[in-house]
Amino acid sequence: MGRSESVPVTGGVTIHYFFDPPLPNTSHNKSVSGAITSDVSTCAIIYKNEIYDLKRSRQWTLDAPIFGVPFGAKHISIHIELPDDYGVRPEAYRQFLRYREGEQRQVLAQDFGSLTREHRPVWLAEVIKSFAPADSSSAIEIRNELQKLLNSLRIKSPSPRVDAIGSISVDPGQGPGARLERAGDGRPEGKSPRVTPDDFLAVPRGAKRATISLNAERVPEIIYLRDEEQIEEKGLKKRRRSSTGRGRSYSSTWNTRR
Repeated sequence: MGRSESVPVTGGVTIHYFFDPPLPNTSHNKSVSGAITSDVSTCAIIYKNEIYDLKRSRQWTLDAPIFGVPFGAKHISIHIELPDDYGVRPEAYRQFLRYREGEQRQVLAQDFGSLTREHRPVWLAEVIKSFAPADSSSAIEIRNELQKLLNSLRIKSPSPRVDAIGSISVDPGQGPGARLERAGDGRPEGKSPRVTPDDFLAVPRGAKRATISLNAERVPEIIYLRDEEQIEEKGLKKRRRSSTGRGRSYSSTWNTRR
């Protein structure tokens, strides 16, 4: 490993953080050189020298932000070691752990997500930050990739309709997509020119229109929140990944600072 650190936390739990640097000119981590085991990064619970709720490869990459690793999860492993007297017990076939108290539900690594985020070593936070894409280019690349996905899935945007008690004020003939008839069309004086709608699509500010269809869903603007106060103000601190709607549209906010 390039670097590792074991951090004792509350309840006698010890969290082990590992950083396995990338091996130059390959898709592997550095530990693959001369190793007899896989170099794939993992996350797991350790209890009495046994591994439970093992996460690896894509599963670990998707769940890593819960543990405070939004970037570079391919090179970072986290193991949560429980003391022998912790309030858990192995299931009969030793496939997973259960809590001894309450409903005796299954013990998951996500249960310790807050602890792993709060106790990340400073050096690990810097490593994570080094894998973060630059703000200027990453936002454009991410939006383009998401837009391609929305286009391929043919996800439609709801078409707005005029409603007398609607929350958005509309004025026929003034907005984009409305084509006025040419002057001198024989209409009586004082009458407003007839409006022919070309496009009823409402374009949210900052959104990018899909090229495949005028009525296709568009990717929203991506805004990075780097400041702790901004994250706290938006109520996004410690929030995990959530999916909504068709096409699994994900919304995530990750904090890379301790």
